[in-house]
Amino acid sequence: MMKFSKHVFFVIILALLAVVPAFAKPGFINLKGEVLELDEATLSVTLETHKGETFVVIMPETVDFTLLEVGDTLLVKGEVQEDGTVLADRVMWIGAKNDDGAGDDTG
Repeated sequence: MMKFSKHVFFVIILALLAVVPAFAKPGFINLKGEVLELDEATLSVTLETHKGETFVVIMPETVDFTLLEVGDTLLVKGEVQEDGTVLADRVMWIGAKNDDGAGDDTG
């Protein structure tokens, strides 16, 4: 019985260690996803994560939409708003739709 209690305690501690960091900054989120849709009028993109979740991300005004394409992969750090959109603080372009990892040899 004592061995069982130790295992249960250990599992609970591990679960808390996994969950507590998620609550450290409520509202903040890191996303990695594929661009499904671009909306230059609202400076937003719709991203789909590898889990199949979709998020509308309001991009910073400094982002050049002419460089983005549907299918690109972005890494976004931002804050979830009350309406469910994500207000991006930082955006990193990870790869293009047709990027096979071989690099760009066009120039």
